[in-house]
Amino acid sequence: MPKGTKHYAGKERDKPGAPNLSKVCNHIFRYGYRGQGLYPLFSRGGGLLYGHRDDLPPLHIRTLTRAGYIIISYDYPLAPAAKLDTIIGDVCSSITHYANHPELYCGQRLPFFLWGRSAGAYLCLLAAGRRKLPLAPAGILSYYGYGFLCDNWFQTPSSYYSSLPAMDASCLEQAGTGLHAAGGLDTHYAVYVYARQTGT
Repeated sequence: MPKGTKHYAGKERDKPGAPNLSKVCNHIFRYGYRGQGLYPLFSRGGGLLYGHRDDLPPLHIRTLTRAGYIIISYDYPLAPAAKLDTIIGDVCSSITHYANHPELYCGQRLPFFLWGRSAGAYLCLLAAGRRKLPLAPAGILSYYGYGFLCDNWFQTPSSYYSSLPAMDASCLEQAGTGLHAAGGLDTHYAVYVYARQTGT
């Protein structure tokens, strides 16, 4: 954690209407109490299959919070236990919770933009594209997000991952079957490789 950054870790807010996760779980990063009038709502990467909400690089946290921004990093349920519609529904529910209850996050209603890395950027684009959010984001920061939203490229085996040793479907058991929002590399990365090798 960058020195001086205040980290409000693991806050949980009631999230009525959430499709699967009954709480909004987030990390809030801030430095001092200056506000820039825009707040980034962050979705982390991990191929929808692994990762956790506090994987934002310290350089990004330090640069943005010291410029006066408050970063709100959300959880979302992971595949394969959660299907894509479930995941995007939960992301939209989290964004809606911020839009309807900004005082719980930053004390006042301010514009926001969506920010995601890789799979998180993909989710941001899908959420905005649905046009069902109570407030439109001021913008989207897509960090190496997936370039196509509807061509089902992810259902095609990757030539690169197919060149690696084949993963067995038994790796799915390591990730668990119940809905969960965090997964480490030790238990979940094999699932990612398997999915890229098989297109499933």
